[in-house]
Amino acid sequence: MTGVAVCGQMHGPVPLDAEGRVLLDRVQLWNDKRPAKLVETFQQQSRFSSLSRVLANPPAPSWVAFKVRWIRENQPDVYERTWKFLVPKDFINYQLTGVAATDPSEASGSYLMDAQTLEYRSDAAAAIGVSLDQFPDICASHEVIGQVTQSTAEETGLPEGLPVVAGGGDFLVVMLGSGVVESRLGSDVTGTSTLISVLGKNPLPHPVISNLCVPQGGWVAFTLIDAGGDSMRWARRTFSDPSISFEWINELVAQVPAGSDGLTFLPYLNGERIGGSVNARAQFFGITAAHTPAHFFRAVMEGVAFASRRNLDLIRIA
Repeated sequence: MTGVAVCGQMHGPVPLDAEGRVLLDRVQLWNDKRPAKLVETFQQQSRFSSLSRVLANPPAPSWVAFKVRWIRENQPDVYERTWKFLVPKDFINYQLTGVAATDPSEASGSYLMDAQTLEYRSDAAAAIGVSLDQFPDICASHEVIGQVTQSTAEETGLPEGLPVVAGGGDFLVVMLGSGVVESRLGSDVTGTSTLISVLGKNPLPHPVISNLCVPQGGWVAFTLIDAGGDSMRWARRTFSDPSISFEWINELVAQVPAGSDGLTFLPYLNGERIGGSVNARAQFFGITAAHTPAHFFRAVMEGVAFASRRNLDLIRIA
């Protein structure tokens, strides 16, 4: 064993006090929309457009800085006691080493990092209303940030002194591991969400396309359906026994013609990130007495597919 590299779920601020204690028993997920009003307020500022260009991203509730501001507004006692806000994989690294650090892939999701210098912007922090002192230093993904401590070694069985690198966010590490390492290569990563993305040397400026820095250098431009695969999980839970297999569902929908006999589904169960649709809601159109559970399952699949095509076309046009 030569070292440890951690990846983890992105965009979830874990507040730690000066003693390294976690101050909340739950953390906002990447698709939490509660900061939406704060994003709207930010967009009303005169410097909003210039900051978005520098940060290479449109503002969105998913970005960590807006979540931290939400904590400041709604949990002020937690905000005041917080020494550092770490995302989950950085928290694991802190547990391993006692060092608070992050990497550009995660920092680019904070809405505080300059896309050119890969450093935090104090004017962005001021505009959003958060303190940069509460965010960890940015280190390259391959950079050694510390070593496994004695207490961690005793708890985990890892060798004491084992080097730990900064690592990267889950989405970006998945792209690296799947071979998306050259410009103009793309991917569809569907799990809970559906990420349509393409790799390039630089961010892709666009009012609704997001950009994240990749561990090996370069940027990935992407769009996201918050409830991509999650729409199918919801449908299985809602229209059938949750224990049935997706293979069985596939066989069932094969009996329904393309177009689901006029039944259409919009897959926005958790709102949406792009196009001013933060509070979008999922819905079925065209329901008739002739539609069966098989129709609803197929409509959900087709709805996610059409939404993915829409997002792919956005990247193609841009």
